[in-house]
Amino acid sequence: KYVKGVYAETTQNPDLLMELTTEPEPHLFSVECKWRKEFKNDFVKFASEGQLKRYKKYEKEKGIPVFIALGVGGTPSKPEQLFMMPLRFIKTINLHRDQLQRNEKDVDAEFYYDYKTRLFK
Repeated sequence: KYVKGVYAETTQNPDLLMELTTEPEPHLFSVECKWRKEFKNDFVKFASEGQLKRYKKYEKEKGIPVFIALGVGGTPSKPEQLFMMPLRFIKTINLHRDQLQRNEKDVDAEFYYDYKTRLFK
């Protein structure tokens, strides 16, 4: 994403911009992918203050829902736990395990984006 501290401005945006094609119109959403080794005292720091601010700005200016795909434990390519947290519910860079659990997804199961609720199911 960067070389010698220099990076493209677009790397500050979420990692993925996805389009769900539906009738009569498509629905866009973005995903920022994060991985952390473990919870510490039931909290995990998923981003810096600057990153959170940029993701919130992107969501507001573009009008596109942003989700944080947060893997915890295991490895980045095969986390033990996976959470698909809507950015609109995140107020701080430190997330508590209880806050994340309602958005936990089975890492080995399929899930989908429900554009009506703007949640992953």
